[in-house]
Amino acid sequence: MAKLGFLGLGIMGAPMARHLAAAGHELSVWSHNAAKAKSFASAERARYCSTPAQVAESSEYIFLCVGDTAMSKEVILGEHGLVQKAAPGVLIADCSTVSPLESVAIAESLKKKQVDFLDAPCTGSKAGAEGGTLTFMIGGDKAVEPLGEAKDEYHFWRELGIRMGQEQYWQPKTQREWFEWRLKKVAPDFDAFMKAGGLAAFPEHPIVGSNPQWKKYEKTGFATPSGKVEIYSSMMEKYGYDPMPRYVEQHGTIMSNPELAKEYPLTYFIGAKSDPYFQQQGRNIASLRRLAPEPWVELNPDTGYDLGLNDGDFVAVETPHGKITAVAKFTDDGHPKVVRVPYRWWLPEQDPYAPNFSGLFQVADNNLTSDAPEYSDPEQGILSLRGQMCKVYLVERSKEYSESLAALGESWGGFSDTWGGSGRTNALKARASERKRAPEPAEPAE
Repeated sequence: MAKLGFLGLGIMGAPMARHLAAAGHELSVWSHNAAKAKSFASAERARYCSTPAQVAESSEYIFLCVGDTAMSKEVILGEHGLVQKAAPGVLIADCSTVSPLESVAIAESLKKKQVDFLDAPCTGSKAGAEGGTLTFMIGGDKAVEPLGEAKDEYHFWRELGIRMGQEQYWQPKTQREWFEWRLKKVAPDFDAFMKAGGLAAFPEHPIVGSNPQWKKYEKTGFATPSGKVEIYSSMMEKYGYDPMPRYVEQHGTIMSNPELAKEYPLTYFIGAKSDPYFQQQGRNIASLRRLAPEPWVELNPDTGYDLGLNDGDFVAVETPHGKITAVAKFTDDGHPKVVRVPYRWWLPEQDPYAPNFSGLFQVADNNLTSDAPEYSDPEQGILSLRGQMCKVYLVERSKEYSESLAALGESWGGFSDTWGGSGRTNALKARASERKRAPEPAEPAE
């Protein structure tokens, strides 16, 4: 087992360190609260250290989770910090939430001692730390080149663009070249940009800057040909479109086709991201998939009960173009006639090759839409992803779906209760029962 160190035994740090000790690693711990560190060491059979430097002396890999940037810097670079005793080749991972600019500076200082550093803030709070389901966002020096045929996303999109005859628009050949093209006005190259602290070195940046500048339009105007707010759009006029705002009922809604709406009485929208994933990524990551093993479709409890459904039922969402399957998740937040469709799902546990394509035709929201011209916004070329008609009904999970999901859960040690437990379900049922038991208004007296 590895020789590990952990510094910071607070709300998140203590359970994180406890998992490492339970895995059988040789663990050294430190906390600014010595009594807490001694108690933890005694309970978890870890080694108590009186200073961070002592932790470094006996560790190959060191984690810390402390309160702020100043504490992190002191623990790593201070008079009794890790850097004082860390041997060349030791890896320090800072799981604290700290300034990116300071993390870059800390990494540069450690590099002089041949000590590796990872900036590894995490999200998931106390529950994630205790359950071992934290998500880490890790930054550090590139360790290896992509293995085998692995490529980054820029390579994929550039190759696709070239095959579509767009090579003149993809002049940067690599992601790094693209970064440098984007950064050419602020830094000579990507390395210089990162050495300066990345985006954090630009305090006036409107998103990540510590001193964002507002109302820049007062100096520069707006990004329109006239420099003004254009209600009458000169750009729309230039390209032959109506320059004035207008409302146009899109094709395929319950308003535009009331006859078809008798079969598809609900309205769906795509795009909400309330599950733990980022876009379409992460369905193959155990810590995330345990939290949401199946796609869910959100609908109002009143609508669900009217359709004969219960919270947690497996259902189909169908449109005139196709259907997907998901678990019904009742929420009082939604309008009774609106359904929230799961976003960009796929099933990596299933066969990735044709005709299955990792469950694409079972769960992907694309199945509900149409790419016919009448379903597109002519000005932007965007397909209609919201406001289209649909219906929802009970179905059974297919044999392949059930078996592959069960095998995945078994290999990962099971899934969590995605829907919030029986307490939430019972509360929803109780509210529904109360609504149905409510007495009718009395007839007015003659």
